[in-house]
Amino acid sequence: MHLLAAVLGLASALALTIPITQSSTVGSTTSSVTPAMCTNSSYPNGPDGLPIGSGFCGTPEADFNICYTFSDYPGLEPLNNNLTFIFMPTGFHCNLYEDYNCTGDFYQTQDGENDLSNPELGNVAFNDKTESFECYPA
Repeated sequence: MHLLAAVLGLASALALTIPITQSSTVGSTTSSVTPAMCTNSSYPNGPDGLPIGSGFCGTPEADFNICYTFSDYPGLEPLNNNLTFIFMPTGFHCNLYEDYNCTGDFYQTQDGENDLSNPELGNVAFNDKTESFECYPA
């Protein structure tokens, strides 16, 4: 019993001295991004005549360089193959994939508004066709 207590005490002491680091990129202090994703776009009702998301919307937090599907986020399944609008914070992008597990054709989002129903603001070939996505710093 005393040996077990000593081992647990040593393990606790070691755990306190091991630094916990967050993965990050050069010049960045974050390891994830939270895009706004919606099933519809209200063009041009947003500020400065830009589109805004409408319909069903969600804001999934996505760690960098990890493939996600909408089923990874409980409650966001309605966005699967139904994504029309995505707002990306400045300095970040997501690749939107037509197929599960980030395979197949993809579209790289831009900073700001990406309206997949408007050829001037997004790639209409990906409107309502996103099954998975992967985000990263620009």
